[in-house]
Amino acid sequence: MESKFKLIENPAEHISDIKDYIFRIISNWKWFLFTIPIALAIAYYFNISTQKIYGLSTTIVVKEKQNPLFSSGTNIAFNWGGVSDKVESIRKTLISRTHNEKVVNELQFYIDYFKEGRFRKEDVYGKTPFEIKLQPNQYQLLNTLIKIDFIDDKNFTLSVEFRKDINYKLLNYKDETYKEFNFDKQNFSKTFSVGEYINLPFLKAEITVKNKLNTIKNSTYYIQLNSINAATKKYQNIRAKGLTGTSLVEISLTGPNKNRIVDFLNKTVEVLAKDELEQKTNYAYSTKEFIDAQFKNTSDSLKLIEDNIGKFKQQNAIYDLSAQGVEIFSQTTGLDKIQKKLIDRIEYFENLETYIKANSNYIKIPAPAIINIEDVSIASMVGKLTELSIKKEKLAKEVTSNHPSLKLLNEEIETARNVLLENISSLKNATNVSLINSKKRLNTYNYQLNKLPKKEQKLLNFQRKYTLTESNYVFLMQKRYEADIAIAATVSDISVLDSAKDTGQGYILPRKSFNYMIALLLGIILPLFVIIAKEVLDSKIYMVEDIERISPIPILGVVGKNEAENNLAVFLRPKSTVAESFRALRSNIQFLFGRELKDKSKTIIVTSSVSGEGKTFVSINLATVFALGGKKQY
Repeated sequence: MESKFKLIENPAEHISDIKDYIFRIISNWKWFLFTIPIALAIAYYFNISTQKIYGLSTTIVVKEKQNPLFSSGTNIAFNWGGVSDKVESIRKTLISRTHNEKVVNELQFYIDYFKEGRFRKEDVYGKTPFEIKLQPNQYQLLNTLIKIDFIDDKNFTLSVEFRKDINYKLLNYKDETYKEFNFDKQNFSKTFSVGEYINLPFLKAEITVKNKLNTIKNSTYYIQLNSINAATKKYQNIRAKGLTGTSLVEISLTGPNKNRIVDFLNKTVEVLAKDELEQKTNYAYSTKEFIDAQFKNTSDSLKLIEDNIGKFKQQNAIYDLSAQGVEIFSQTTGLDKIQKKLIDRIEYFENLETYIKANSNYIKIPAPAIINIEDVSIASMVGKLTELSIKKEKLAKEVTSNHPSLKLLNEEIETARNVLLENISSLKNATNVSLINSKKRLNTYNYQLNKLPKKEQKLLNFQRKYTLTESNYVFLMQKRYEADIAIAATVSDISVLDSAKDTGQGYILPRKSFNYMIALLLGIILPLFVIIAKEVLDSKIYMVEDIERISPIPILGVVGKNEAENNLAVFLRPKSTVAESFRALRSNIQFLFGRELKDKSKTIIVTSSVSGEGKTFVSINLATVFALGGKKQY
């Protein structure tokens, strides 16, 4: 008998269960009709109440622009660095705090303009018919709304709501110093004229109208002044992305006000280009200053020698050299120039060595070419050291002193410095040897010079000095001319490909369609989850199938509710559905146990878990139906 009651898995039953769940879900359609409109209504409110965020971008070209007047064959070149990491350097500069702080200061983006909107105070920068001009080097009220009510086109009321439990701060934007401020009254209000100087304990400014054609009567605006740091933090989301395989950088920014985004993006490029150009010309100016100083000294020396020659000729009545003197002069002049060049070379090496040992910033090292030193190795090493110093200066603005990148760069600079010092020492020794040999050759002609008359010797020495100084004067004048052209022709490495512009772009947030889709899904999923959870957690039995799912014991019959006055439903109402149910139960019992219990005792026990569940009713009517069928009951 037990084998009959084993629970056997039936795939058809699972399909039936799924269908049953589907029908139960469909039967709760009112839940979906309730939740979906609510979810969509919430999404609608979210879409119209959330602040709209816009996104704009600008694209720049980063390219090392060498001055065409100073190619590899020219003596002066002011660009040491290459373009290998130029794009990455520009990208890091654009997102650095120092750079963005400079942009905020130039645009005065620490001033916020608001107007009362439907859900919040809206940023109306670029849309206000007026602007506020803060008095420089004066303390201004921070982080507090200043209300501006325009009575008419010429007058306005300025009001501030102060709270006694708050300590207010004033900021001087020029030197960024703060001081505490406490106001005696809780509310402040005063009427001013447009263009009138506002001289208050917490505000020193002037409000002017941009366009007199626009009426501003009965309009209300708000102004809030923020600290430089707080204003700069608003633009930390600026993104600068180098486009792969190109020298292009795309700069993008998001925010609630398109006018503000456009101005910030265009100004950040302008400031970047200006700084890059200034950095390039700084080296040129320092080199020009060095040349000017050398040129002035040489010019003064040349004038002094020229005066001395004139006086000497006049006092000694000697105006020309003899044939032998001319010969000696022509031979010694060339050697004098060689010797002067060698002396200048040694002097440059000594000055360079002293500068490198005494300083840690090597950006302003004069180029070797300016004193006619054309040694490729020394120029290359000076160039590398200068380039690394420029990189360090930029990186130091972006990272802390303990940053691994800065430490690595310092190690590279130290290595380049040591290599350069070693090369300077060896080149200085080699130049000293050449100078000694030059002096020996010159001494041969000096021996012949001593045989000339004393006056002619003196005149010849004056002319040698003059020729040598004049040669140096011409050389420096040429370098001075080249330096002036270099400064005038220097251009920034940054050029704009696409400037930021409001072309009617829509907002990027909130995403309406996406929000409606999420709302629709939630409107379906939430009630669905509740319905399924309710069905899973519900342990009540509603149908025959509920019993069949949880018990292996077969069901013999189902008896409906008794509508009779007493428990004798079968006897009193033999044609009722209840009586028919008991007859069907009798047939099933006979079918199930008839053969196996033919010669055995036939006992049926009716039981339940608690009283009142119908044991007596079932027993009486089951006995009745068996008795009516000719069976004896005991």
